[in-house]
Amino acid sequence: MNSRTIAAKLGSKLNIPSLPEVVQRLNTMIDRGDARMSEVGSVLALDPPFAAKALRVANSAYYALQVPVSSIEHAASILGMRSLKSMAMQALVLDLFRNLEAIPGFQPRRVWNRAVVASRLAVDLPRNRLGGISSEEVQLCGLLHDIGEFVMFDHFGETYVRLREQVEATGDDLVTVERDELGTSHTEVGRLVAMRWSLPKSVVRVAEHHHDLDGVAAKDPLVAHVAYCDAILDALSCGRITDPDRSWLPDGPRKLLDYRPSELDPVLRRARELWAAPH
Repeated sequence: MNSRTIAAKLGSKLNIPSLPEVVQRLNTMIDRGDARMSEVGSVLALDPPFAAKALRVANSAYYALQVPVSSIEHAASILGMRSLKSMAMQALVLDLFRNLEAIPGFQPRRVWNRAVVASRLAVDLPRNRLGGISSEEVQLCGLLHDIGEFVMFDHFGETYVRLREQVEATGDDLVTVERDELGTSHTEVGRLVAMRWSLPKSVVRVAEHHHDLDGVAAKDPLVAHVAYCDAILDALSCGRITDPDRSWLPDGPRKLLDYRPSELDPVLRRARELWAAPH
């Protein structure tokens, strides 16, 4: 039985969260292309706590607004209606990790930081190799590429925390260790979550393959792009981001995308700023 089949079988036991109704309705409304601010307000009024989380996201360092906003409608008027989809998904991720804070050893701020910074890096890295995919979709791929981790933390709890600590200490491949010890990986679970939420196929593909550095990520520009973001995050977390040879970059995505230093240097500077900023 392969690991994808195991992940599918585990799906009935894993607590894969449903996409909240307010997010589903908001996404449908925005995708329609003619949504009015009054409609947005009516939808968000269905779930005031969720709207408050989305407003917190809008006022975070991620968007760096010059003047704080007091309503989601105000944020949309400044950032654009399509930015609401990203804000809503960030608020959803924020909600997911808040529910996991009681797990011993779990570091919610670190996981949240990675998700937020990855979504920003996905937009900041050059996108001319990606075939015209929208910035909103690239941003969503960055934000949710590790969404399977939340389900893994929720299902396996402290066992998964210890596994992550072990991998960090040894440098072993995370996905291999997850499959060997738990029977599935966060990438396979991430694919299940993305499909359950009816997310774009690009998000499903990235969630499943961003660790396949010598396979899909060496051939598919979007997956390589997000794998690049992941490598930058790893370099930030272990203090290697300033290594002059940048040997921490994975060969497959690096050769496929072939970013020039003049393209990469500003992104790395911005990454360090975002990593240090509160989110």
